[in-house]
Amino acid sequence: MKGINTRKKIIESATEIIGQKGYHNSNISDIAEKAGIRPSVIYKYFKDKEDLLCSLPIETSIQFINRFEKDLKGIEGSENLLRKLTWSLFEGYQENPNYSICLMMECRPQKNFYKSDGYKYIKNFSRMFTSIFKEGQARGEFNSDVNPALVRDLVLGALDYEVMSWVVSKEIERPLDDFQVLFKLFKNMTRPKPKPDTSKDNKKNLLLDAALNVFAKKNYEDATISEIAAMAGVADGIVYEYFKNKEDLLLSIADRQMKKDAETLKGIFKIIEPRRKLRRFVRYYCGVYSRNQNYLKVFLLLVQTNRRFYELSAYDSYKMQNKLIEEIIKDGQESGVFDPDITPRVFRNMLLGGTNHVFLRWFLVSKAGEPDKLLEIEEITNLLDAAVSI
Repeated sequence: MKGINTRKKIIESATEIIGQKGYHNSNISDIAEKAGIRPSVIYKYFKDKEDLLCSLPIETSIQFINRFEKDLKGIEGSENLLRKLTWSLFEGYQENPNYSICLMMECRPQKNFYKSDGYKYIKNFSRMFTSIFKEGQARGEFNSDVNPALVRDLVLGALDYEVMSWVVSKEIERPLDDFQVLFKLFKNMTRPKPKPDTSKDNKKNLLLDAALNVFAKKNYEDATISEIAAMAGVADGIVYEYFKNKEDLLLSIADRQMKKDAETLKGIFKIIEPRRKLRRFVRYYCGVYSRNQNYLKVFLLLVQTNRRFYELSAYDSYKMQNKLIEEIIKDGQESGVFDPDITPRVFRNMLLGGTNHVFLRWFLVSKAGEPDKLLEIEEITNLLDAAVSI
């Protein structure tokens, strides 16, 4: 028991000292003095200062998970469970500003953090979020077509940026004040799909989508009308109500895409419509950073987590980018295409924080199978579009 209490004292003291002074300006002697122990005692529990830093999330995470599991009793429905989880994370960060700073600004720049036990505990929240969300998809509470990992990244990334807006840039007084808006963004992007459109145009598009899938997987000669009809979930005869034959289907696929491309190209050099502006920005932002991996790693691990960055002129340039995102949302709200209840700043935090989570997963954390980045960029674009649109 004595050992457990001593370790807990060290963690609490380190959290306060590092949170106030920063990792590089803190030393073992300061932490030991705060804990009321000799410096040598710290080395009985931690290898060095970095090991101590990377261990800070363990104690807080255990406390949070224990409290959260207790709070979950009696709560039904995946949406309500995720509301409670997200609220509890907001509340946990707000109650522990020193820990929030340590995690966001000091742990994350350390590459070894992503291999540590402390990071494993942080990932428990991600797994919990994903598991609850998937259960909600299975029950029809959420859109079954959206990628749970991307939804999780966007929500938890937004939370990160909300915390940084509080403890670092001082934009907001309390993260919890933005909770309702953040959760509305989540609900908007994960709304269950409406009932299938049975109109003639929709059936035609359903058949074209099915034909595209079949032709892409098999040789044109080997593909059959029966396979296409089966994939579309209709009888063979329905296909011939819309297309003369297999070749007509093939050429109609190209015709549909080219018409769509032509419409897009009309406004490519002068984008006025807010939704198109937003989608263009998201694709551009994700594309630039995914191609420039060296800068991305330096920015995420070293620049963004450096407290001095928020005092320099470089941060003014960064704020201009933030302002552009907010202006796109305001324009869309004024023209009636974006949800008027969404706070542009909170959406901005979801876009920037969420994509940063995705980038970290792509380039630092992901081990199993290389993610399809182009596909995920398009999915991110669709989710953020849905999050803010009416």
